[in-house]
Amino acid sequence: MRAIAAVLALALSWVAASRCAAESINLADDHELGLGGMIGGLTGNLSGFTAGVGTFDNDRVNQYALQLSVPIGGTNLDLDLRHLQSTTISHGSFSFDGGFFPGGANVDLDLTWAEILWRFHVLERRAMRLCLLAGGRVLSTHITASTTTHTAAYYAGHFLPEGGALLEAQLYPRARLYGLVKYFDLSSNQDGQHTLEVEGGLTYCVPAPNDSYIGWRLTGGVRYLDIQFTDKIGQPDQVQFDIATTGPFIEAARIF
Repeated sequence: MRAIAAVLALALSWVAASRCAAESINLADDHELGLGGMIGGLTGNLSGFTAGVGTFDNDRVNQYALQLSVPIGGTNLDLDLRHLQSTTISHGSFSFDGGFFPGGANVDLDLTWAEILWRFHVLERRAMRLCLLAGGRVLSTHITASTTTHTAAYYAGHFLPEGGALLEAQLYPRARLYGLVKYFDLSSNQDGQHTLEVEGGLTYCVPAPNDSYIGWRLTGGVRYLDIQFTDKIGQPDQVQFDIATTGPFIEAARIF
């Protein structure tokens, strides 16, 4: 299902790029250093979270990000610092990090990661560019389950490799339509470990007063994020979480 979603996202972006190619201008390399962050964060739903047999559904998720992009030759090095948080209530009895919760619990989820990706330009056309992505994310996970009588907490850091693709199509001289897919899967019969991010939106460059490309870049669209990880497999304190969030976002980046 996730792979199908990724293929569909790229296919739709490719169709959009083909339709607008005739009225666009050449895409230029982004010789720029950008620094920006989300405005208002990303709000969606938390679903599929499991710890033992506890389930947590349809709860608010807030996400905040800080991005940095550095051009190096014909590539770009992207650094993405992001924090995701949610507070929810479990349904049913479950075991978590060596503790048993017979009637549910309050759960706080905090994910923080640093993602580093190389963008390799593999296809350049008059109004379209395709980049392949390779890198990974260092993920810090902090989960706390608590009741009036006891508390259990899980904290760990992991590295998750990642790959993907970015397709851009120029609509107007300063506007681009894009589709983005980032994916990695280490699933087995005993556990599931994967990341999937599908994103689509529009980027617009706001020039400085002297009409140079030194100004602001505004980006808006919709993002879907799914992260699943299992730790301490087969042990009494095994921990598994699967979060899936989706929602609109807007970002602003200062171009130097």
